[in-house]
Amino acid sequence: MLKRVVFFQLFILLVVGISICFGQWEIPIGVQVDSISTIDLTLGESPFADEGYDSFDVIHPPCPPFALDAYFKLDDPDNPLIDKLYYDIKNSSEDTNYWRIEICGGIPETPYPNAVWLFADLPTSGDLLIGSAYPGLEIDWSSATDMRTVETFNFLPAQYALIRYVKTGGDEIPPYAINWVPANGATDVPVDTDIDVDVLDAGVGVDDGTIELSVPGLGTVPSYLLDITPIAGGYHVHYGSVLDLPYGTALTLVLAAADLNTNYMEDTITFTTVDADTLGFTLSGYIYLEGETNHANSMVNVSGSIAVTDSIGYFEITGLDEDEYDIRVEHLGGYTHVDTTMYIVSDTTLTCTLLREATYGLLGGIVELEGVEDDLSGSIVQILGYGLDTTGTFGYFLFEDLPFDAYTVIASHEGFYPDTINFIFSTDTTISFYLNAVPAETLYDITGNVYLEGVTTDLSGSIVMLDGFGADTTDVAGIYTFMDVPSGHWLMIASHDGYYPDTVEFDLTDDAIIDFNLELIAVDTLSDVAGTVLLDGPVEHYGGSIVEIVGMGADTTDLTGAYLFEDVRNGPITMIASHEGFYSDTVSLTLASDTTVDFMLEPIILAPPIGLIASDTLEERIVLNWLNPGVQTEIAYDDGTIDTVIGDVNMDGTDDTIWYMAVPEGDGMMVEFDAISDGDVLIGIKLFSMITSIVEMHVWNGSSASGPVDDMIPPFETNLSLGAWDIIEVAPVELSGTFFCGMIAMSEVTAVGIDTDVPDERAWYYSSMMGMFFNLTLIEDLATVDLMIRALVVSPDGTLREIAGKATTEAELLSYEVWRSDEFFVESTEAEMVATVPSDVTTWTDTSVTFDMWYYYRIAAVYDMGTSEFSNFDSGMALTSGIDEDWKSLPMQLTLFENYPNPFNPTTIFKYIIPERGKVKFSIHNILGNEISVLVNEDNYPAGRYEIIWDGMDSNGSQLPSGVYFYKLQYNGKNLIKDMILIK
Repeated sequence: MLKRVVFFQLFILLVVGISICFGQWEIPIGVQVDSISTIDLTLGESPFADEGYDSFDVIHPPCPPFALDAYFKLDDPDNPLIDKLYYDIKNSSEDTNYWRIEICGGIPETPYPNAVWLFADLPTSGDLLIGSAYPGLEIDWSSATDMRTVETFNFLPAQYALIRYVKTGGDEIPPYAINWVPANGATDVPVDTDIDVDVLDAGVGVDDGTIELSVPGLGTVPSYLLDITPIAGGYHVHYGSVLDLPYGTALTLVLAAADLNTNYMEDTITFTTVDADTLGFTLSGYIYLEGETNHANSMVNVSGSIAVTDSIGYFEITGLDEDEYDIRVEHLGGYTHVDTTMYIVSDTTLTCTLLREATYGLLGGIVELEGVEDDLSGSIVQILGYGLDTTGTFGYFLFEDLPFDAYTVIASHEGFYPDTINFIFSTDTTISFYLNAVPAETLYDITGNVYLEGVTTDLSGSIVMLDGFGADTTDVAGIYTFMDVPSGHWLMIASHDGYYPDTVEFDLTDDAIIDFNLELIAVDTLSDVAGTVLLDGPVEHYGGSIVEIVGMGADTTDLTGAYLFEDVRNGPITMIASHEGFYSDTVSLTLASDTTVDFMLEPIILAPPIGLIASDTLEERIVLNWLNPGVQTEIAYDDGTIDTVIGDVNMDGTDDTIWYMAVPEGDGMMVEFDAISDGDVLIGIKLFSMITSIVEMHVWNGSSASGPVDDMIPPFETNLSLGAWDIIEVAPVELSGTFFCGMIAMSEVTAVGIDTDVPDERAWYYSSMMGMFFNLTLIEDLATVDLMIRALVVSPDGTLREIAGKATTEAELLSYEVWRSDEFFVESTEAEMVATVPSDVTTWTDTSVTFDMWYYYRIAAVYDMGTSEFSNFDSGMALTSGIDEDWKSLPMQLTLFENYPNPFNPTTIFKYIIPERGKVKFSIHNILGNEISVLVNEDNYPAGRYEIIWDGMDSNGSQLPSGVYFYKLQYNGKNLIKDMILIK
């Protein structure tokens, strides 16, 4: 059933529509206007051209007076928007196309312009001529140059060059399809069949770029899944998916193609896959585990056909012929097995109970320490999910009666780097560790003198503060000292009552001597500093903020936010306002009189982890996995209200008190977004339209530096409503990093609402007259606009988010807190914190659990600015016996086991059995069936039991995003496939 669902998703999720793609061509033209300057142009034809221009158009800036430039002047009088600023790929439906090349501002001394092209890019049919003449005169086409005979053409600077393409007739017979596999009308087609067909043409030849295979009602198979190879007279088309077709289903396939003369064909076949009910008899029943309530993962092997029981112990094997079968029933990890023989002549049941058997061994070894030879005691060796031991004098450790299982063993010792070993424990084993010493931190001393202007005898009482380390007071000689200071970048401040403070920043790499000379402040140069500290957002009052004048003291605001410093010495001062849960603010000024300084502090929004998952089927442990908050700590939304500020920011020049962005036909607008996490899927665009209009929707990739680059989905037209939020669905597209959502106006004018309350400053405006995208922050009076365009995104955990331009904070993610309770909880007072996990780790195993008891978990993210709210909650239960497998006792039969752990992050283990030497390939595939990594590929692979650890990387060494993946074992023509989930 899983394969059936995925097969249809392959067509539904990736459908881009069934389009008829005729032949098309482009010719790069280089126009050399002097010895060093060449202007790159393009001409060609496309069936997608719309009124003389299409998605291939490239627009050049206007030609300034007396400047050298080149452009195409189109022979397109019906389209007033096309003028000499454009060059174009013309519509292939026209019999004759013209392209004009002209040099602006040419002078007689200018060298001859030289047009250069490539023979290889010329169209295969039709007349293609180039000639030149003076403006106002026609080209003499009888003496023009055939572009197929030369590859360059010179003309005078005062002349224009004109290219004429006249189509010719010839081949009018379309291609045809033969040799379909499966054949049209075929029945009982195997579900693992491949699809093959030949496309031939007796005329100018098949255009392989037009070949499409589709399923009516579902869509077109993506071209990259088709293997198209040349054969005599055409091409062979092969579609070989790693996913099986559904059983007992009539499938219709449509093959579309065109020849190089745009003659189009379609061929349709229908075939029916084999019905599962006709495949033979069924053996089913129940396999119970002694003393267990969860009876999952027992294996029933019927002469090589394997079924795995579900949680109630049920299994089913179909397609058995009338015959005698050897049957083996087993459960890996400490249970007896059952061997029997049955002669099957009809649907048959089998029920039995597997008895528990204990399997234990000894695990020992030694932990060596770098630089230590005498006493190796005190190292801790921990087996995750089992327990720990401490080494003796000679570094030995020992675990007795350790159950056979897959283990992670960690050795650690204070002052040394820890080490980890993962292995399958199936017999008495010895392992060793060598721990490298952690270098001791380098410490230095800092000392110096603080000299006071006008004082020569008693220099005591000066305060020297080493920021982040401590403070010292000078003695009579003015000496201060800091001992054992770590190397690094430091800030030091020296101050004394009645003197201007002094500050120095430095990098400490050795013992240092730093002196200060403090200048005396005249007693009559004192002023007061007052003001308020306000807190942005809903707060009960403004009290409790700390305002500090560096080196001079601090004050706390009252309920109104007011603070006061009296008799502050005039001169340069630095003020810092801070409040818990808000960003601090700093102001530097030169105080010369009583002064008012006000602050507005912005709240800190710290994002929690997302997508918490807790396992509930593992032995003696519960494994937690979650997704990190991403790089964002704040998502800025517009408030959904059109601004009514008096002013004019309308791009169409009208005067209106409603703020919006309006663009004429051919122009567009967009907003830059950042995916919250890899694996996010864009499913829609939401925008507030001010007028009814027709737009062409786009989703681009790109970056903040480059702006939008390539379309991530095929652009499509849609109608916008009048004064309302529109939700436009788009074909699902997986996101990573920066992307852009927006539209191009197709009707006379399009307008989108603006909200200046929460500016995202990531809006872009496209001008067809300029031919490029402008960031609105570069346009005067538009630096704070927020286009009311949002992206509708689904994260890997299924959460739907509606995001606008993203604003990041300076918060640094430090670690995660794991909170646990035996019942559902909301507040931290209702639970206990059971672990702290480093910020680069998003998984944790809870081994301090009671068997068969449910636990509830939440995760909080710890930043340098505070701790986030809780993540979602999930619950799990540890079992007294689980699914861990003692696979070493299995018979030598082709077997592919479930990977462990699953879901996983960052690694997982595959196990499989190869019965005899043969051809073996072990590969990883994405949800589309594409092969993304090959772990084994050998023609003469020995028999044996194997395990592979996979790190979630593709064949290029790139980390894969979260999602569903498949692993496939191919052995001598047999395929075994299972699915898994990667969570980042």
